[in-house]
Parts: sequence; structure tokens; C-alpha cells
Amino acid sequence: MNTDLGNPVPVPAEPGGSGRSSGVPVLSIRDLSVAYRTGAGDVRAVDKVTVDLHAGEVVGLVGESGSGKSTLAYGATRLLRAPAVITSGTVHYQGRRVRTPVDVLELSADQLVGMRWREIAIVFQSAMNALNPVLNIHDQLTDVIRAHLPVTRREATDKAAGLLDLVGIPRTRLRSYPHELSGGMRQRVMIAMALAGEPKLLVLDEPTTALDVTTQAQILDIVRDLRSRTGMAILLITHDLGVVADIADRIVVMYAGAKVEEADVYDLFRAPRHPYAAGLLGALPGSAVARREAGQLRLAEIPGMVPVLRAPLESCAFAPRCQRATDQCRVQPPLLTPCGPADDHAVACFHPEPVATVPA
Repeated sequence: MNTDLGNPVPVPAEPGGSGRSSGVPVLSIRDLSVAYRTGAGDVRAVDKVTVDLHAGEVVGLVGESGSGKSTLAYGATRLLRAPAVITSGTVHYQGRRVRTPVDVLELSADQLVGMRWREIAIVFQSAMNALNPVLNIHDQLTDVIRAHLPVTRREATDKAAGLLDLVGIPRTRLRSYPHELSGGMRQRVMIAMALAGEPKLLVLDEPTTALDVTTQAQILDIVRDLRSRTGMAILLITHDLGVVADIADRIVVMYAGAKVEEADVYDLFRAPRHPYAAGLLGALPGSAVARREAGQLRLAEIPGMVPVLRAPLESCAFAPRCQRATDQCRVQPPLLTPCGPADDHAVACFHPEPVATVPA
């Protein structure tokens, strides 16, 4: 089947425009592992993943469904429930009000209550359907504001109105009910709610899913503006590489619960090194990899499915789906190693894609 590749993805900015800053990360995830306990044994959802997120930086977590993106974020913010368990790792946070890094995994329930909304906020997947249908927007926003901030009812109302201004919704909509708003407006209300406590870290889980392209662009403009205004760090979870290209500074590619590649967004789009990352880009209309692989006639595809991991890997998890796999890949798991002139591009592959074969 022929596929039109006439709609190119956004071209990532040249290096130098990154929001990344030096110094201590806002969030530092080290060797985090998460498993789901079942009667047939543990299913490993996240396997020793390390990610740093700095103030003013947008990091995109990408990969197919089942790759461990959301589990990683929810584990790092202590939002997982049984049968999920964190089996190893540390998660250190340091924000505007938390001057000394604390291990989120060691916090008590009361300490977590103080951390959430005020320090770390999350906009969940399908958030536009998460509003209470019997309460108007004013009541839902002010409930959150008064639960976490020492303000009066009037001050809470004023702050709610200001939050709607921030996300581009008229103040007259404060008295509207969710069913009176479009999907994009409901999504923006959820972003406004997440910003109520002026957090230093915002986690966005598939923030543009099920939205039309115009509304997606509006949401991304809001996120970009929030980053520039507040300097908050943003962890963006998505399977949409077009969204990542438009807004992220760095990309972390996950597969089967592990990090297989990490790079500056421009470097990864120009020259993905892991065959899985190259395959994801090859399936993206208008990308350089799609044009190279498909001759501008077809989108590339990655055959097979993400595996369910019940035992420690003794091979590369991607080997059964990889055209570059050799006997070495089938008997030994690769380690994440630097693959560029700087340490900011790393790949876990014995036979990475040659840079020269991927056009800029």
C-alpha cells in the first residue's frame, strides 16, 4: 500500500536552543527498576533506567505502548499501585522549595502530599476525560488550589481565573461544566490544574492524544510558553515523534522497559543510532529516515511486538525484530555506551546504525 509522505514532521532546532541548564538536576532517576507481581512471576516493566531532568528542560520519553514510559514516570513520582513494585534504584528531587536533594522513594505519605502539586505535578493520559462532570470548572480548580495553598475563597477564585488566562481560556468559562468545553479546552483546564501549585517539575503523559492537529499545536504552544515563563522542567511522555521534534530538548528512547538510546533531539532526528529508534523515525511521515528507507513511497514498519519480560534478559530485547541482529545480539544484552563526540548521545546496541547512512 502506498502512503503519502507529503506532510513533513517539524524539524528540530539546531543545537544551542536547548533549555537544559548545568548544575544539579531537578529530577535524577538512577537505575530505577519496576516489576509487576503476578502469580506466574514478576513482569519487568522498567529495567535499571537512568534519566536526568534539569530546570527549563523538556525531555521526551518515546517508544511503543508497553515500552515502560508511563511506568517509569509513575514509579519516579510514587504513583504506582499494586501489583507494581519498585525493585531497585533511587529518585532524587531538588526544586524551588526543596533546596537539598531528597530521595522521593524514601518519603513518607505525609511528605509526598506536600511534594505533589507544589513541587511535582502530572497531567495524566486522557486527562481531558478526568474532570468531574457534575462540578463546574471554578469549583474543580479552586478545590485543588485551596487544598494545597493557604488562600481564601476569593483568592482561590482569582488564582483560578489567572490559570485560565495562562492556558488561553476565557475567564467566562469558569462557570462552565466539562461537557460545555471542547476536548482541547478540557485538556488545557487539566494543565491549568496541574499548575495550581506552581510546580518545578511537570509530567505530561500523552498530552495531545485524541486531539486534532490544530488543538495539538495550541497545547504545545502553551507548554513551550510555560517553560519559557516559569523555567519548569518538563517530562513529556509520548509515542508521537512529531510532538517531540516540536518541543523537546532531549529524547530518551525506551524499549522493553530499558533505555536504548538518548540524544539531543536534533542529533537523534538527524542520525538515530539504535535500529529501533531508526525504525520509529522510518514510520514517521516526512522524516529523513522514512524517505531513505521507503524511497518516498511507503512508510517503514517494525515487524513483531514488544516482548513481555518475565526473566532476566540474556540477549538484546530487540534482536527478534532487528534486521541488524547477529549471534552476539542473541546471547548477550548490550550496554548503554556513548556513541558520539560528546557524552550526550548514547546507545545500547552492538551494531548501531552508521551515521553516514542517515541524511540530515
